[in-house]
Amino acid sequence: MMWSVKVSRGFTLLELIVVVALLGMIASVVTVRVGSSLERTRFEAAVRECATLFRMAKTHAIYQHCRVRVVYSPDSRQLRVASLVRNHEGAIKEVHLKTFRVPDVVSSFDFEASGFRTPSPDQQITFTSIGTSQGGRILMKSAKAAAKRITITPLSGVVRIEKADA
Repeated sequence: MMWSVKVSRGFTLLELIVVVALLGMIASVVTVRVGSSLERTRFEAAVRECATLFRMAKTHAIYQHCRVRVVYSPDSRQLRVASLVRNHEGAIKEVHLKTFRVPDVVSSFDFEASGFRTPSPDQQITFTSIGTSQGGRILMKSAKAAAKRITITPLSGVVRIEKADA
């Protein structure tokens, strides 16, 4: 007696359609998550770079025994770092060190320097040759409601990154 065995080779069209549909749904979910995490990563990098700029200004002031000023220009959305040095005639000269343009991923950039008595179009934080400053805060927000605050402590000049309420 012979038994016939039916061998199945391949997949049916319905099985292939179901698998392709599932792969499409998984890919769309992954794409959305990767896109939002990429923006968050860019925002975090911008916050760290800004904080590093202030730390660099403080370090430069200490090692070069001079005052270093970080000035924010809201019109150009730039932070400009310059050291203030005396030349041999005793006049104070400003030497440009670095410029940081606030990236577009940062939708809001609020710069508040402590100790300001008069309104100025450009706000600044100055570090002395011993690393002290008048202090200040920078509130940075992204379009996705993430918010971080950079705090420069008065007197000690310590630069910290903190979470901020959106």
